[in-house]
Amino acid sequence: MQLCCHGLILKGHGYVCNEGFIYFAGSKERVRVIFDDALIEQTHDIIDSLRQLQEPDAVIPEPLINSAKCPRCSLVTICMPDEIAFFKKENQPPRTIVPRCEDTFPLYVQEPGTFIKKNGGILEIRKDKEKLGEARLEEISQVSLFGPVGISTPTVHELIRRGVSVNYHSTGGWFVGRTDGPWHKNVELRTFQYKKSFDPACCLALARKFVRAKIANCRTLLRRNSNDKADDSVLFSLEQYKTKAEKATSLETLLGIEGGAAAAYFSRFRDMLCGENFRFDFSGRNRRPPKDPVNTMLSFAYAMLTREWVNTLTSVGFDPYRGFFHQPRFGRPALALDMMESFRPLVADSVVITAINNREIKPDDFQQTPLGCHFSGAGKKKFIKTFERRLAHEITHPIFGYKISYRRVFEVQARLLARFLAGEIDYYPDFTTR
Repeated sequence: MQLCCHGLILKGHGYVCNEGFIYFAGSKERVRVIFDDALIEQTHDIIDSLRQLQEPDAVIPEPLINSAKCPRCSLVTICMPDEIAFFKKENQPPRTIVPRCEDTFPLYVQEPGTFIKKNGGILEIRKDKEKLGEARLEEISQVSLFGPVGISTPTVHELIRRGVSVNYHSTGGWFVGRTDGPWHKNVELRTFQYKKSFDPACCLALARKFVRAKIANCRTLLRRNSNDKADDSVLFSLEQYKTKAEKATSLETLLGIEGGAAAAYFSRFRDMLCGENFRFDFSGRNRRPPKDPVNTMLSFAYAMLTREWVNTLTSVGFDPYRGFFHQPRFGRPALALDMMESFRPLVADSVVITAINNREIKPDDFQQTPLGCHFSGAGKKKFIKTFERRLAHEITHPIFGYKISYRRVFEVQARLLARFLAGEIDYYPDFTTR
Protein backbone atom coordinates (compact mmCIF):
# COMPACT_ATOMS: atom_id res chain seq x y z
CA MET A 1 0.00 0.00 0.00
CA GLN A 2 2.88 2.39 0.67
CA LEU A 3 4.19 1.65 -2.80
CA CYS A 4 0.69 2.13 -4.21
CA CYS A 5 0.56 5.57 -2.56
CA HIS A 6 3.67 6.56 -4.51
CA GLY A 7 2.01 5.29 -7.67
CA LEU A 8 -1.17 7.28 -6.98
CA ILE A 9 0.89 10.45 -6.45
CA LEU A 10 2.62 9.92 -9.79
CA LYS A 11 -0.75 9.33 -11.46
CA GLY A 12 -2.06 12.52 -9.92
CA HIS A 13 0.76 14.40 -11.61
CA GLY A 14 0.00 12.98 -15.04
CA TYR A 15 2.37 10.02 -15.17
CA VAL A 16 1.38 6.53 -16.27
CA CYS A 17 2.08 4.25 -13.32
CA ASN A 18 0.32 0.89 -13.12
CA GLU A 19 2.89 -1.14 -11.22
CA GLY A 20 5.92 -0.91 -8.94
CA PHE A 21 8.65 -3.06 -7.44
CA ILE A 22 9.82 -3.78 -3.90
CA TYR A 23 13.42 -4.84 -3.42
CA PHE A 24 14.34 -6.92 -0.35
CA ALA A 25 18.01 -6.32 0.39
CA GLY A 26 18.35 -9.32 2.71
CA SER A 27 17.23 -11.94 0.19
CA LYS A 28 18.10 -9.82 -2.86
CA GLU A 29 14.61 -10.35 -4.25
CA ARG A 30 12.71 -7.96 -6.50
CA VAL A 31 8.92 -8.31 -6.19
CA ARG A 32 6.51 -6.87 -8.71
CA VAL A 33 3.35 -5.18 -7.38
CA ILE A 34 0.42 -4.49 -9.71
CA PHE A 35 -1.72 -1.46 -8.83
CA ASP A 36 -5.08 -3.15 -9.46
CA ASP A 37 -8.51 -1.89 -8.37
CA ALA A 38 -8.52 -3.94 -5.15
CA LEU A 39 -5.15 -2.59 -3.98
CA ILE A 40 -6.09 0.99 -4.90
CA GLU A 41 -9.39 0.70 -3.00
CA GLN A 42 -7.63 -0.71 0.07
CA THR A 43 -5.05 2.08 -0.09
CA HIS A 44 -7.79 4.73 -0.24
CA ASP A 45 -9.48 3.12 2.79
CA ILE A 46 -6.25 3.32 4.77
CA ILE A 47 -5.77 6.97 3.76
CA ASP A 48 -9.32 7.77 4.91
CA SER A 49 -8.72 6.06 8.27
CA LEU A 50 -5.51 8.06 8.74
CA ARG A 51 -7.38 11.29 8.06
CA GLN A 52 -9.95 10.34 10.68
CA LEU A 53 -7.14 10.17 13.26
CA GLN A 54 -6.65 13.90 12.76
CA GLU A 55 -10.16 14.66 13.96
CA PRO A 56 -10.43 16.29 17.42
CA ASP A 57 -12.40 13.34 18.87
CA ALA A 58 -10.14 10.65 17.37
CA VAL A 59 -8.79 7.90 19.62
CA ILE A 60 -5.13 6.95 19.28
CA PRO A 61 -4.83 3.29 18.22
CA GLU A 62 -3.50 0.81 20.75
CA PRO A 63 0.16 -0.19 20.20
CA LEU A 64 0.77 -3.48 18.44
CA ILE A 65 1.42 -6.48 20.69
CA ASN A 66 4.62 -8.44 19.97
CA SER A 67 4.50 -7.50 16.30
CA ALA A 68 7.40 -8.48 14.05
CA LYS A 69 6.96 -5.17 12.23
CA CYS A 70 7.93 -3.02 15.22
CA PRO A 71 11.66 -3.70 15.81
CA ARG A 72 12.70 -2.41 12.38
CA CYS A 73 10.17 0.42 12.19
CA SER A 74 11.71 3.88 12.05
CA LEU A 75 9.15 5.12 14.61
CA VAL A 76 9.67 2.40 17.22
CA THR A 77 11.65 4.77 19.48
CA ILE A 78 8.68 7.17 19.44
CA CYS A 79 5.78 4.72 19.59
CA MET A 80 7.53 2.37 22.10
CA PRO A 81 4.93 -0.40 21.72
CA ASP A 82 6.74 -2.95 23.90
CA GLU A 83 7.27 -0.45 26.71
CA ILE A 84 3.63 0.67 26.74
CA ALA A 85 2.39 -2.92 26.58
CA PHE A 86 4.77 -3.79 29.44
CA PHE A 87 2.95 -1.34 31.73
CA LYS A 88 -0.41 -2.67 30.59
CA LYS A 89 0.63 -6.21 31.58
CA GLU A 90 -0.10 -7.37 28.05
CA ASN A 91 3.34 -8.43 26.94
CA GLN A 92 6.64 -9.99 27.94
CA PRO A 93 9.50 -7.66 28.95
CA PRO A 94 10.36 -5.28 26.10
CA ARG A 95 12.69 -6.34 23.32
CA THR A 96 15.97 -4.47 23.11
CA ILE A 97 15.29 -1.04 21.77
CA VAL A 98 17.48 0.28 18.97
CA PRO A 99 18.34 3.88 19.87
CA ARG A 100 18.83 6.48 17.21
CA CYS A 101 22.31 6.54 15.77
CA GLU A 102 24.24 9.22 17.65
CA ASP A 103 26.56 10.24 14.83
CA THR A 104 26.10 13.96 15.50
CA PHE A 105 27.61 15.98 18.32
CA PRO A 106 26.88 19.25 20.12
CA LEU A 107 28.94 22.30 19.23
CA TYR A 108 29.98 24.58 22.11
CA VAL A 109 31.36 28.07 21.48
CA GLN A 110 32.42 30.13 24.49
CA GLU A 111 35.30 32.40 23.35
CA PRO A 112 34.12 36.03 23.86
CA GLY A 113 33.91 38.03 20.66
CA THR A 114 33.72 35.04 18.32
CA PHE A 115 31.26 34.89 15.45
CA ILE A 116 29.75 31.89 13.66
CA LYS A 117 28.99 32.00 9.95
CA LYS A 118 28.03 29.44 7.33
CA ASN A 119 30.30 28.69 4.42
CA GLY A 120 28.61 26.07 2.27
CA GLY A 121 28.14 22.99 4.46
CA ILE A 122 30.66 24.21 7.04
CA LEU A 123 30.21 26.37 10.14
CA GLU A 124 33.22 28.60 10.67
CA ILE A 125 34.05 30.07 14.09
CA ARG A 126 35.96 33.32 13.61
CA LYS A 127 37.36 36.09 15.79
CA ASP A 128 38.84 39.27 14.35
CA LYS A 129 38.96 37.67 10.86
CA GLU A 130 40.94 34.73 12.23
CA LYS A 131 39.35 31.30 11.90
CA LEU A 132 39.47 29.52 15.24
CA GLY A 133 37.73 26.34 14.12
CA GLU A 134 35.06 24.78 11.95
CA ALA A 135 32.41 22.06 12.06
CA ARG A 136 30.40 20.31 9.38
CA LEU A 137 26.68 21.07 9.51
CA GLU A 138 25.69 17.44 9.03
CA GLU A 139 27.67 16.43 12.13
CA ILE A 140 26.05 18.92 14.54
CA SER A 141 23.18 17.96 16.88
CA GLN A 142 22.87 21.33 18.66
CA VAL A 143 24.79 24.59 19.05
CA SER A 144 25.42 26.16 22.47
CA LEU A 145 26.70 29.72 22.74
CA PHE A 146 28.14 31.15 25.96
CA GLY A 147 28.22 34.87 26.62
CA PRO A 148 29.04 37.42 23.88
CA VAL A 149 29.17 35.03 20.91
CA GLY A 150 27.52 36.04 17.63
CA ILE A 151 25.90 33.98 14.90
CA SER A 152 24.72 35.07 11.44
CA THR A 153 21.06 34.99 10.39
CA PRO A 154 21.69 32.67 7.39
CA THR A 155 23.40 30.26 9.77
CA VAL A 156 20.41 30.26 12.12
CA HIS A 157 18.07 29.69 9.14
CA GLU A 158 20.09 26.70 7.97
CA LEU A 159 20.23 25.20 11.47
CA ILE A 160 16.44 25.58 11.81
CA ARG A 161 15.91 23.86 8.47
CA ARG A 162 18.04 20.97 9.70
CA GLY A 163 16.21 20.74 13.04
CA VAL A 164 19.28 21.86 15.01
CA SER A 165 18.53 24.08 18.01
CA VAL A 166 20.70 27.05 19.04
CA ASN A 167 21.04 27.33 22.84
CA TYR A 168 22.05 30.55 24.56
CA HIS A 169 23.89 30.62 27.89
CA SER A 170 25.23 33.47 29.99
CA THR A 171 29.00 33.72 30.33
CA GLY A 172 28.71 31.88 33.63
CA GLY A 173 26.73 29.07 32.01
CA TRP A 174 23.14 29.90 33.04
CA PHE A 175 20.68 28.70 30.40
CA VAL A 176 18.95 31.74 28.85
CA GLY A 177 16.90 30.30 25.99
CA ARG A 178 16.96 28.66 22.60
CA THR A 179 16.17 29.25 18.93
CA ASP A 180 14.32 26.47 17.20
CA GLY A 181 12.04 25.83 14.23
CA PRO A 182 8.22 25.91 14.22
CA TRP A 183 6.49 24.64 17.36
CA HIS A 184 5.98 20.88 17.55
CA LYS A 185 2.80 19.78 15.74
CA ASN A 186 1.61 17.47 18.53
CA VAL A 187 -0.89 19.93 19.98
CA GLU A 188 -2.92 17.10 21.56
CA LEU A 189 -0.02 16.32 23.90
CA ARG A 190 0.13 19.92 25.10
CA THR A 191 -3.65 19.85 25.58
CA PHE A 192 -3.28 16.82 27.86
CA GLN A 193 -0.41 18.55 29.66
CA TYR A 194 -2.34 21.75 30.34
CA LYS A 195 -5.45 19.89 31.51
CA LYS A 196 -3.53 17.70 33.93
CA SER A 197 -1.47 20.63 35.22
CA PHE A 198 -4.71 22.13 36.61
CA ASP A 199 -5.62 18.84 38.35
CA PRO A 200 -4.28 19.03 41.95
CA ALA A 201 -4.43 15.26 42.41
CA CYS A 202 -2.39 14.60 39.25
CA CYS A 203 0.15 17.30 40.14
CA LEU A 204 0.64 15.83 43.61
CA ALA A 205 0.98 12.28 42.28
CA LEU A 206 3.65 13.31 39.78
CA ALA A 207 5.42 15.56 42.29
CA ARG A 208 5.69 12.65 44.71
CA LYS A 209 7.32 10.61 41.95
CA PHE A 210 9.82 13.35 41.09
CA VAL A 211 10.88 14.03 44.70
CA ARG A 212 10.94 10.38 45.73
CA ALA A 213 13.17 9.46 42.78
CA LYS A 214 15.52 12.37 43.46
CA ILE A 215 15.96 11.39 47.12
CA ALA A 216 16.42 7.71 46.25
CA ASN A 217 19.10 8.51 43.66
CA CYS A 218 20.87 10.89 46.05
CA ARG A 219 20.98 8.12 48.62
CA THR A 220 22.30 5.61 46.08
CA LEU A 221 25.04 7.99 44.90
CA LEU A 222 26.08 8.70 48.49
CA ARG A 223 26.05 5.02 49.43
CA ARG A 224 28.24 4.11 46.45
CA ASN A 225 30.78 6.93 46.66
CA SER A 226 31.06 8.06 50.27
CA ASN A 227 34.48 7.63 51.85
CA ASP A 228 32.95 7.41 55.32
CA LYS A 229 31.18 4.04 55.12
CA ALA A 230 30.68 3.90 58.90
CA ASP A 231 28.28 6.85 59.14
CA ASP A 232 24.85 5.65 58.10
CA SER A 233 22.83 8.39 59.81
CA VAL A 234 22.38 10.46 56.65
CA LEU A 235 21.49 7.37 54.61
CA PHE A 236 18.86 6.54 57.22
CA SER A 237 17.53 10.13 57.12
CA LEU A 238 17.30 10.05 53.32
CA GLU A 239 15.37 6.77 53.48
CA GLN A 240 12.92 8.41 55.89
CA TYR A 241 12.58 11.47 53.65
CA LYS A 242 11.88 9.17 50.70
CA THR A 243 9.08 7.46 52.64
CA LYS A 244 7.65 10.83 53.65
CA ALA A 245 7.71 12.01 50.03
CA GLU A 246 5.64 9.00 48.99
CA LYS A 247 2.96 9.97 51.52
CA ALA A 248 3.04 13.76 51.21
CA THR A 249 -0.42 15.35 51.18
CA SER A 250 0.46 18.66 49.48
CA LEU A 251 3.04 20.31 47.24
CA GLU A 252 4.05 22.60 50.10
CA THR A 253 4.83 19.56 52.27
CA LEU A 254 6.87 18.08 49.45
CA LEU A 255 8.91 21.27 49.16
CA GLY A 256 9.81 20.99 52.84
CA ILE A 257 10.71 17.31 52.48
CA GLU A 258 12.86 18.04 49.42
CA GLY A 259 14.65 20.83 51.26
CA GLY A 260 15.37 18.66 54.29
CA ALA A 261 16.66 15.83 52.12
CA ALA A 262 18.88 18.19 50.13
CA ALA A 263 20.39 19.61 53.33
CA ALA A 264 21.17 16.10 54.60
CA TYR A 265 22.60 15.01 51.25
CA PHE A 266 24.89 18.02 50.78
CA SER A 267 26.11 17.71 54.37
CA ARG A 268 27.87 14.54 53.22
CA PHE A 269 28.69 15.59 49.66
CA ARG A 270 32.32 16.27 50.52
CA ASP A 271 32.71 12.63 51.63
CA MET A 272 32.32 11.54 48.00
CA LEU A 273 35.47 13.43 46.99
CA CYS A 274 38.86 11.73 47.17
CA GLY A 275 40.96 12.71 50.19
CA GLU A 276 43.79 14.34 48.24
CA ASN A 277 41.27 16.59 46.51
CA PHE A 278 40.07 18.33 49.66
CA ARG A 279 41.70 21.44 48.20
CA PHE A 280 38.17 21.86 46.82
CA ASP A 281 36.57 23.23 49.97
CA PHE A 282 32.86 22.49 50.26
CA SER A 283 30.93 23.40 53.36
CA GLY A 284 27.44 23.49 51.86
CA ARG A 285 25.38 24.44 48.83
CA ASN A 286 25.40 28.10 47.73
CA ARG A 287 24.57 29.80 44.44
CA ARG A 288 23.77 33.02 42.55
CA PRO A 289 26.69 33.41 42.45
CA PRO A 290 28.49 30.27 43.69
CA LYS A 291 31.30 31.06 46.11
CA ASP A 292 33.60 28.07 45.63
CA PRO A 293 34.69 25.72 42.81
CA VAL A 294 32.42 22.81 43.82
CA ASN A 295 29.33 24.99 43.87
CA THR A 296 30.41 26.54 40.58
CA MET A 297 30.52 23.08 39.00
CA LEU A 298 27.17 22.09 40.53
CA SER A 299 25.43 25.24 39.29
CA PHE A 300 26.91 24.89 35.82
CA ALA A 301 25.97 21.20 35.62
CA TYR A 302 22.38 21.97 36.66
CA ALA A 303 22.16 24.70 34.01
CA MET A 304 23.41 22.27 31.35
CA LEU A 305 20.96 19.62 32.54
CA THR A 306 18.10 22.15 32.36
CA ARG A 307 19.02 22.91 28.76
CA GLU A 308 19.07 19.22 27.86
CA TRP A 309 15.61 18.71 29.33
CA VAL A 310 14.17 21.79 27.62
CA ASN A 311 15.45 20.44 24.30
CA THR A 312 14.13 16.93 24.99
CA LEU A 313 10.67 18.06 26.11
CA THR A 314 10.32 20.43 23.17
CA SER A 315 11.32 17.73 20.69
CA VAL A 316 8.68 15.38 22.11
CA GLY A 317 5.96 18.04 21.95
CA PHE A 318 5.66 19.34 25.53
CA ASP A 319 5.56 22.91 26.71
CA PRO A 320 8.64 22.98 29.00
CA TYR A 321 7.31 25.98 30.91
CA ARG A 322 4.18 24.33 32.34
CA GLY A 323 5.06 21.88 35.11
CA PHE A 324 3.40 19.88 37.85
CA PHE A 325 5.68 20.22 40.88
CA HIS A 326 7.50 23.47 40.12
CA GLN A 327 4.91 26.20 39.89
CA PRO A 328 4.63 28.45 36.81
CA ARG A 329 6.73 31.59 36.92
CA PHE A 330 7.73 33.91 34.11
CA GLY A 331 10.76 32.50 32.32
CA ARG A 332 11.01 29.36 34.45
CA PRO A 333 11.06 26.03 32.52
CA ALA A 334 8.97 24.34 35.21
CA LEU A 335 8.45 20.98 33.47
CA ALA A 336 12.16 20.74 32.64
CA LEU A 337 12.94 21.33 36.33
CA ASP A 338 10.38 18.66 37.27
CA MET A 339 11.82 16.03 34.96
CA MET A 340 15.45 16.72 35.83
CA GLU A 341 14.90 16.20 39.57
CA SER A 342 15.68 12.47 39.53
CA PHE A 343 18.68 13.05 37.24
CA ARG A 344 20.41 15.74 39.31
CA PRO A 345 22.43 13.18 41.31
CA LEU A 346 22.75 10.66 38.46
CA VAL A 347 24.09 13.11 35.87
CA ALA A 348 24.99 16.54 37.28
CA ASP A 349 26.35 15.55 40.71
CA SER A 350 28.06 12.50 39.25
CA VAL A 351 29.86 14.68 36.69
CA VAL A 352 31.18 16.94 39.45
CA ILE A 353 32.43 13.98 41.50
CA THR A 354 34.07 12.40 38.43
CA ALA A 355 35.73 15.64 37.35
CA ILE A 356 37.29 16.13 40.78
CA ASN A 357 38.21 12.55 41.66
CA ASN A 358 39.73 11.84 38.25
CA ARG A 359 41.62 15.15 38.41
CA GLU A 360 40.04 16.33 35.19
CA ILE A 361 39.34 19.63 36.96
CA LYS A 362 41.89 21.35 39.19
CA PRO A 363 41.76 24.42 41.43
CA ASP A 364 43.58 26.57 38.85
CA ASP A 365 40.66 26.03 36.45
CA PHE A 366 38.68 28.63 38.44
CA GLN A 367 38.83 32.36 39.03
CA GLN A 368 37.90 33.80 42.42
CA THR A 369 36.43 37.32 42.30
CA PRO A 370 34.54 39.52 44.79
CA LEU A 371 31.37 38.52 42.91
CA GLY A 372 31.96 34.79 43.38
CA CYS A 373 33.81 31.89 41.82
CA HIS A 374 33.83 31.29 38.05
CA PHE A 375 35.28 28.83 35.58
CA SER A 376 38.26 29.82 33.50
CA GLY A 377 37.86 29.28 29.77
CA ALA A 378 39.97 26.12 29.84
CA GLY A 379 38.21 24.81 32.93
CA LYS A 380 34.79 25.17 31.35
CA LYS A 381 35.92 23.26 28.26
CA LYS A 382 37.17 20.39 30.42
CA PHE A 383 33.94 20.26 32.39
CA ILE A 384 31.78 20.30 29.24
CA LYS A 385 33.71 17.28 27.95
CA THR A 386 33.05 15.40 31.19
CA PHE A 387 29.36 16.35 31.06
CA GLU A 388 28.94 15.22 27.46
CA ARG A 389 30.72 11.96 28.22
CA ARG A 390 28.22 11.30 31.00
CA LEU A 391 25.24 11.93 28.72
CA ALA A 392 26.66 9.49 26.18
CA HIS A 393 27.36 6.85 28.84
CA GLU A 394 25.24 3.73 28.33
CA ILE A 395 23.42 2.21 31.28
CA THR A 396 21.01 -0.70 31.74
CA HIS A 397 17.50 0.67 32.04
CA PRO A 398 16.24 -0.35 35.53
CA ILE A 399 12.76 -1.23 34.22
CA PHE A 400 13.18 -2.40 30.64
CA GLY A 401 16.60 -4.04 30.94
CA TYR A 402 18.19 -2.81 27.71
CA LYS A 403 21.24 -0.56 27.40
CA ILE A 404 20.79 3.04 26.32
CA SER A 405 22.58 6.35 26.89
CA TYR A 406 21.40 8.91 29.44
CA ARG A 407 20.46 11.25 26.59
CA ARG A 408 18.15 8.56 25.20
CA VAL A 409 16.82 7.85 28.74
CA PHE A 410 15.63 11.46 28.88
CA GLU A 411 13.54 10.96 25.75
CA VAL A 412 12.14 7.63 26.97
CA GLN A 413 11.04 9.24 30.25
CA ALA A 414 9.48 12.18 28.42
CA ARG A 415 7.50 9.85 26.15
CA LEU A 416 6.36 7.75 29.12
CA LEU A 417 5.09 10.93 30.76
CA ALA A 418 3.21 11.72 27.54
CA ARG A 419 1.60 8.27 27.59
CA PHE A 420 0.54 8.74 31.21
CA LEU A 421 -1.00 12.16 30.56
CA ALA A 422 -2.86 10.73 27.55
CA GLY A 423 -4.26 7.92 29.69
CA GLU A 424 -2.45 5.12 27.84
CA ILE A 425 -0.67 3.90 31.00
CA ASP A 426 -1.90 4.08 34.60
CA TYR A 427 1.11 5.75 36.20
CA TYR A 428 4.33 7.55 35.36
CA PRO A 429 7.36 5.31 36.16
CA ASP A 430 10.05 7.35 37.86
CA PHE A 431 13.71 6.62 37.16
CA THR A 432 15.83 5.23 39.98
CA THR A 433 19.03 3.20 39.83
CA ARG A 434 19.63 0.10 41.85
